Amino acid sequence: MKCVEACPTGALSAAAPTAGNVGVAKVVSDACVAWDWDGCTVCADRCPVEGAITLDERGRPHVDEALCDGCGLCEMVCPAPS
Repeated sequence: MKCVEACPTGALSAAAPTAGNVGVAKVVSDACVAWDWDGCTVCADRCPVEGAITLDERGRPHVDEALCDGCGLCEMVCPAPS
């Protein structure tokens, strides 16, 4: 988990709770640029968990809640306006 390596305070560890307690990514289709444009792949490209974010035939992201570890990297790199 890259978030463990990046945490400046040491509050996270490899033994930290997984998706059931941390949370999982959710795609907000009204805000996601891939739902208006075809092919934004930033979140899927940067996700450290293989298969947690997949893209449909139009390049729109979908999150597999069973695989997502809740690290939040997808949210940090998302180009959508906040």
